[in-house]
Amino acid sequence: MILIGLDPAFRENGFAAAIYDPSDKDEPLRFIVFHDTVSFIGWAQNDAPDRAFVYVENSNLDAAVYHLTLRMNARQAAAIGVAVGKNQAVSQLAVDLLRRKYGKDYVAEIAPNKKGGKVYARAVAMVDVLELTKAKPTERVAKALKSEDCRSALMMLMRAKSQWRLKEMIYGVSL
Repeated sequence: MILIGLDPAFRENGFAAAIYDPSDKDEPLRFIVFHDTVSFIGWAQNDAPDRAFVYVENSNLDAAVYHLTLRMNARQAAAIGVAVGKNQAVSQLAVDLLRRKYGKDYVAEIAPNKKGGKVYARAVAMVDVLELTKAKPTERVAKALKSEDCRSALMMLMRAKSQWRLKEMIYGVSL
């Protein structure tokens, strides 16, 4: 079973995916940082695995605008609102596109306020890689984990792993 964790973002080089393919003996875990949304769409339509279970952080499930303070002026508050709106749109686009590709039962989503803290320490991510792959992180994986976007994608991948295990145990499903 191929598992994918996705952290969509509407900014250059901020949209990341963590992909775990246990059948790939050379590189079972890899990361992709998409240059932009169009790059993600191209990958999803042409290069993504034919079958997978995906877990997506979907900002569109939150109505909140984060980090607003009383000291902000209207321009600053509006800029944050616009950025949040862009991420909500691209997150929902990713979920919709992946559900069209894999089917509703193979794409799970979570609101940012439900996923836990924004900070996912690199040391914790390294432990998760060890748990997932049963090996130390490769040089390429260790480099990817320096990026908060890749760590967030890995967090979604670990949720995909847990959710997929539950589906297998409860419903007897498999890819």
